[in-house]
Amino acid sequence: MATKNFLKLLICLLISTFAYAGEPGTELPIQKIEKPSKEKIEAVKEKKEPKKLVTTTISLPKNPLNSLFYQDLGQKIDKKYAWIVSDCTPLHQKSFCKKVKPKRKSVHFNQYYYYLNQSKKVYAIIAFSNKRIGTVRDCRAMIKEWETYLLNFDLQKKSVTENVETSMKEINNSNLDQLILVHENKNKIEVNMSCYPESFRDIKSYFSLSVLTNEK
Repeated sequence: MATKNFLKLLICLLISTFAYAGEPGTELPIQKIEKPSKEKIEAVKEKKEPKKLVTTTISLPKNPLNSLFYQDLGQKIDKKYAWIVSDCTPLHQKSFCKKVKPKRKSVHFNQYYYYLNQSKKVYAIIAFSNKRIGTVRDCRAMIKEWETYLLNFDLQKKSVTENVETSMKEINNSNLDQLILVHENKNKIEVNMSCYPESFRDIKSYFSLSVLTNEK
């Protein structure tokens, strides 16, 4: 019984900890950490050695990535959390694109585009910086930070290149400068990040994050 209660408590702590985790570069509430008093420390020292507990490995199922910057994918733009700035170039004909200013922004990006299907529901998000962000090392560090965050969701890392003729040095650099994550279940989703300067449609980017879902 005690073991079951311990496991329930551990799962609750894990869930509550992840609930406060935000996208990299966004502000999080600062929690004040109080140091224990000397009396408490001495009391702990006086306690007898606890009995060794049997360690149990818990594999919690991962949640799908279904929102970004407070915007739910597959839903209409939530105007409580995003201000529409202007139109942008859509991905396809008979679809829409809105340049927005989200309430929850990352310092890694200064442009946010939401792509809408015919039902005006968001099926893709591209966040990017149209200004240089620093050195290659800075960009790679940001990709690593996002990778750590995104792999908390039900996503699998995909190799950037499968070309056997490419040298190992080029492959290693590509894996540092780009990130591709996919979810192949019913609601297919693909996440791409890049440190490369890019120019396409009405986008000029030096660092980008794109999330694309099945258009419905």
